Amino acid sequence: FKEQNEKKNLLDQAEYIAARAVRGFINNQNDWKRGVQTPHIVFNVLDYILWKNDQQNINIKPSYNDFVFEFRNSVEHWYPQHPSEGTSIDPWEEVDSFGNLCIISRRINSKFSNLSPKSKMEMYREHVNKGSIKLRIMGEWIDNHTNQDWKSNDGYKKHQDSMIKALKNFVETHL
Repeated sequence: FKEQNEKKNLLDQAEYIAARAVRGFINNQNDWKRGVQTPHIVFNVLDYILWKNDQQNINIKPSYNDFVFEFRNSVEHWYPQHPSEGTSIDPWEEVDSFGNLCIISRRINSKFSNLSPKSKMEMYREHVNKGSIKLRIMGEWIDNHTNQDWKSNDGYKKHQDSMIKALKNFVETHL
């Protein structure tokens, strides 16, 4: 770029396009329970928002300096859609809620399989810690809670509300 203004204009245009892409999703609460049918763009825009907010937080050292925007092509249920046989976790009717979902690569999705959130963290912490920011936040949360806690309003629901709020704020400021 010859001038900083050119860079800012391009960024403003890209953010405008991103806000338009997710506007319909955040305005329709029925979309918040689409499970694997949730558009990938929603997760990618959300990761951008979370990353940007983290980078702009001048009061603390950014937490996601190692985050890499990369091709993630599979929507994962954090609490499994079909728990593995012989586990102590039960099926759950809110499993398709946006708060229980993240985007990951297909390779990692097959590793996660139908494991509980705790088991995913125990067995695949390094993948979680290099994954999408939404996934990292869920991983950080489950480290201090139980699988059962995740299914409560303080777990997935609070996480979902926080993520939707970030998306809404972004759309409101860019449209």
